[in-house]
Amino acid sequence: MKKCVRCGVLKHENEFTKDKQKSDGLCSYCKVCKHKQWIDKHGIRSNRKEISYDVDINGCWNCTSHTTDSCGYPKIMRDGKSMHISRYMYITHKGLIPENMEIRHKCDNPLCINPDHLEIGTHTDNMHDMVIRGRRKPTQGSANPKARLTENDVIDIRNRYKKGERQIDIAKTYGISKCLVYDVIKRKWQHIHEGGISSQ
Repeated sequence: MKKCVRCGVLKHENEFTKDKQKSDGLCSYCKVCKHKQWIDKHGIRSNRKEISYDVDINGCWNCTSHTTDSCGYPKIMRDGKSMHISRYMYITHKGLIPENMEIRHKCDNPLCINPDHLEIGTHTDNMHDMVIRGRRKPTQGSANPKARLTENDVIDIRNRYKKGERQIDIAKTYGISKCLVYDVIKRKWQHIHEGGISSQ
């Protein structure tokens, strides 16, 4: 048993979060008080931008007040640090997030900040969600948004090189650098082999 420094109540050890810096390995505040402390420190104040959202037919709270990151997740500033609003909403409504755990969207909607649509899980859980829900974007070949060539271009470049055409001339034809031609021939686009395009 351990007494919470904040509320003064004697509670079981599993009611306290771990803290390696403490002699007994436990935080001085119980989980309930630690959550209240977080709300006191990070809660919405009058001088902070209000979080606003629209509710859609699926019950998602689609954030309309804040900008999103490159993956479409709305972000908010708290004490000079940027964090996802979904994470902020989870902590505010459900409690602190355990170490090494992430926020997962049950609705698979990055704009949603509805606490009922949020749950915690490991990074592996999040990656599994991404795969089974079809959110993992392929980055191989022309599927990569930075790609300057298509699979057919690569096949043509390699065929031209095999027939003796100079790399510099091939580069001029495609408007790319000689280095990129070399990469296509020798190093990159390995999913394209002599017989065609690999399904891997």
